Amino acid sequence: MTFGARIIRGLMWLLGQQPLKVHYIWAGGIAWLLRCPLHYRKKVVYTNLTKAFPEKSSEEINKIAKAYYQHMGEMIVEAIWFGGSTYKRLRKAHIVEMENPELLGELMAGGKALAIFDSHCGNWELLGGFKTYNYKENIDFPIHEGNLHVVYKKLTNKTFDDVFYANRKAPVKGYEGMVESAGLLRFFLSHKGQSYACLINNDQYPGKNGVEIGTFLGLETTAFEGSSAMAHKLGMAVAYMSMVNDRQGHYTIRFTKLSEDASKDDPTEITKKYMSLLEADIRETPHNWLWSHKRWKNLRIY
Repeated sequence: MTFGARIIRGLMWLLGQQPLKVHYIWAGGIAWLLRCPLHYRKKVVYTNLTKAFPEKSSEEINKIAKAYYQHMGEMIVEAIWFGGSTYKRLRKAHIVEMENPELLGELMAGGKALAIFDSHCGNWELLGGFKTYNYKENIDFPIHEGNLHVVYKKLTNKTFDDVFYANRKAPVKGYEGMVESAGLLRFFLSHKGQSYACLINNDQYPGKNGVEIGTFLGLETTAFEGSSAMAHKLGMAVAYMSMVNDRQGHYTIRFTKLSEDASKDDPTEITKKYMSLLEADIRETPHNWLWSHKRWKNLRIY
């Protein structure tokens, strides 16, 4: 870790010692700074919203945009709080709870590997604590530190990459299950035949390597298919993970089966199912998704 990263992490850890309810007091100020004086990606946010919801009035779009910036402010303070937490503190807070964790046991039965497709809904900065979010003690829950892997995208700035890498796994001491997205194929091949769960974020713009999936939020969309293709090749089980911000300070995770054995399913169809479930979640709670991302570069709308 760079010297600068150590200083930033130290300051974040000190701030993170405050109770979560204190953090939410200044989340509103952060949201206002992003929305008003800084106009953080305002054009991208409003372009995405108006294209995705052409039936909504300007007042409705403004309401969603304002709620989105508030959500961003809360995500930032939640990430800082998370980085200053211990396992015990995280468990006590119940900031994230799984609704149906038993599905993971069913999909991993017999020692199968499981790909869990998540998204930029909810707060992905909290996923390093994934194994702690099951509060149903009487079920077969197959996830533990040794078989849980979370995919992340490495930042170009070394200092900030070190900061966020450390912050994302702070409450789970000694956790080494982070997988950099550029090395995901190598990871899959090196773990062939093993039983594990891998959290993979699949909803961002895929660049030139994307496949056409039809419409998503009413717009012609391309998507990543590499993860679905590897799950198909290796015969993995696949699940969709919904992360709904149902109230301040609380997220509910729900799992939906996409495939018990992806070798029997077409990768494009798995990807389409994933995107369809994601769209339903976004329409249910529009503020809960990453609207500041240039998702539809293929349409040249920016």
